[in-house]
Amino acid sequence: IENALKYSDNTWVQVQMRRERSPKGYALAVAVADRGRGMPEDQIPRLFEPFYRGTISGGQPGHGVGLALVSKIATWHGGVLEVQSKVGVGSTFTLVLPPIFGHA
Repeated sequence: IENALKYSDNTWVQVQMRRERSPKGYALAVAVADRGRGMPEDQIPRLFEPFYRGTISGGQPGHGVGLALVSKIATWHGGVLEVQSKVGVGSTFTLVLPPIFGHA
């Protein structure tokens, strides 16, 4: 949520939680969408690398560890962090986590 606000001139941010089917039953999906700068498609594969900062970061302060950390934690829990982004339109990051106790 902080990144959505930090990298957007428009302070509109949508947070959505939903339950979706997964191979293990149901999963919890938390999506954070903004109407910010968006990112070039060629930079998206590197977003989850520690210390990587995209060229469109606009001089915002940061170290490039937040998304890498969230992605690693999601993986440790059997989940995934996904991103959809388009320059000038905005980005949506979705954290998908499988059920911990056999149900969601």
